[in-house]
Amino acid sequence: MADMNISEYWLPQPFSFWFTCYSKLHQSYRIPRTTTTPPSQLDSPLVHELYDPLIHNGVTAVSTSPILYNMGGGVLTGATKIYILYYGSWNANQKTIAETFLSHVGTTSWFNIEKTYYYRASSISPKVYIKGPKNGQVPNDSQGLYLLLSSSDVSEGSAEAGGTFCVNYCEYHLNFYVDNVAYVLGFIGNLQKCINGSGSTNPTNSPNGDAGVDAMVSVIAHELVDTMSDPFGSAWFGATGNENADKCAWAFGSLTRLSNGPSCSVLVGGRYYLIQQNWNANTQTCAMAA
Repeated sequence: MADMNISEYWLPQPFSFWFTCYSKLHQSYRIPRTTTTPPSQLDSPLVHELYDPLIHNGVTAVSTSPILYNMGGGVLTGATKIYILYYGSWNANQKTIAETFLSHVGTTSWFNIEKTYYYRASSISPKVYIKGPKNGQVPNDSQGLYLLLSSSDVSEGSAEAGGTFCVNYCEYHLNFYVDNVAYVLGFIGNLQKCINGSGSTNPTNSPNGDAGVDAMVSVIAHELVDTMSDPFGSAWFGATGNENADKCAWAFGSLTRLSNGPSCSVLVGGRYYLIQQNWNANTQTCAMAA
């Protein structure tokens, strides 16, 4: 798969649960909350807790139990379009850090791990494997993945997610329905305000010169693979409910120390990043490549 360009949109303030996606041309599409709730909708967002050094320091895997497929559970297979929804104050360098990663990660050996996951309708049906992210052009896309990225000056709280960003969690994903059509959304906030809760080994000096956004990229990677393999909470998960990236949270594997000090684990699109490992469905282990 060739390298991808990721579409970006700006969300106007104040932001509510009316997802209003504004492109650079100021074209908009409104997705209202609906009262129609098909049975497959998530009852609540699937959250990723904050790093706790007393619990998670030196982890090689949060859980070593197998991750199994629930036959017929929804998976984002095919070339999934990624839409970045920016909220708050973002400068050009911060956007480049996020967009470079998302534009090129689909061609990496790290993302090959995600391609070990598949959709299967029944035991006699063929397996349809995940392919990866693709350029997205149109805001209204029920087959795409929307990533809502907030800046460091934004506070976020969700009763559905069970708390407040940077206090109880660092990201989550959910789905919502419009006219019985499912849409998938992931939220990730800038981790500058709770950098120690990110598990990053680069709390001050980071590979791309912005500790908050650099730490955010590992969580973006986490959310990307969790959501593609288990968008509705009904496909790939372990005995305790952990999705694939959950099982490898804060497990970075072998690190490389850059000449200017920070650590990194991958080179993506010509930039170094520190991202966590992912759980390989074939080997049932955390890994950085497949």
